[in-house]
This record gives sequence, structure tokens and C-alpha cells, in this order.
Amino acid sequence: MGTKGLGHERVQKRATKLISVLSEMGYEERLKILGLTTLETRRLKGDLIEVFKILKGYENIDREMLFDMSPSNLRGLVIH
Repeated sequence: MGTKGLGHERVQKRATKLISVLSEMGYEERLKILGLTTLETRRLKGDLIEVFKILKGYENIDREMLFDMSPSNLRGLVIH
């Protein structure tokens, strides 16, 4: 994650501490109570969704330019 992402994570940490009943709890516990995930986790999830969409052809992107789809590189995975 770039330094910009770390800054946003710090903002989220501080913001969740502003809720008085949560202020003494750890960051992960505050997120769990609020039903949130870390910004890093949300970015990763978004990246995985985008890869899925590219591989399935939902995006107008040539997947062959981004991914090596040769059988020897699939590790037994079958992509339909």
C-alpha cells in the first residue's frame, strides 16, 4: 500500500476512536463492532473483483495482455 493509503487508514483509525464508547478498544475490535473492514482489505477485495471481471470477460480488456493463461501456469484451475 502506498503512503497515501496509510494516511487514509490513520484517518479511519482516528475517526473510529471519536466514538466515546469505542475509544478504549483496539482498532480491529472497533471495526468489527461497526461492521467495517480496514481500507487495505477493501482495496484488496476490489482488486480481486476486478480480476474476476477481467477473467470472465465482463470488462472490455484483453486478459491475455495482463495474465498468462497457458495451461502450465494455471496450477490445475479451470476457468470457464
